[in-house]
Amino acid sequence: DLADFELYFGKFFAQKEIGDKKGAAETLERALTVGGEGDEYKLNLSKTYYYMEQYEVAISGFKLLKEEMPEAYYFLGDCYYQKREYDKAIDCFETALGKDMEQDKGLIYNQLGNCYLAEEEYETALSYFKQGQEVENTIWTKPLMYNEIIVLEKQKKYAKALKACEEYLAKYPNDATILKEKQFLETRVSNK
Repeated sequence: DLADFELYFGKFFAQKEIGDKKGAAETLERALTVGGEGDEYKLNLSKTYYYMEQYEVAISGFKLLKEEMPEAYYFLGDCYYQKREYDKAIDCFETALGKDMEQDKGLIYNQLGNCYLAEEEYETALSYFKQGQEVENTIWTKPLMYNEIIVLEKQKKYAKALKACEEYLAKYPNDATILKEKQFLETRVSNK
């Protein structure tokens, strides 16, 4: 039953959040025992292997489903991302952006940016992080803004990175990591 998968996934994320790795792994093992058929079932089964970090098994499942279930493109892309196969990941994420699906497009832009960041293609990464921030109702604004700061810093564009820190802190004022980052950037900008 599909509702069973949702319950197992919910429990898995809760256990992961509190650091119960053993419990989270056992929950996914139990999810594999859920019976069923059809594309939705196959997608959830593939997602279970994805969460178990068994990417090869997950990839074969998502590949079979990508035409019927567009969100499979996102998961397929993320499997490739986890395996550091960035070109394949980029293809999947770009295809996912063009599909009509429930997946938060902000997340897809963030992952595209992360692929280009890993490849040290900073301008392209930056453009995806910025595009992701334009997505309406995305829950990924915070990581997208954070990643923008990281890219600007890697490019040694300290004044722009400092400005991005200030924009970030205006929205998320108590982020200790970015407060430290801002202090560091202030020393860089004032020394120039």
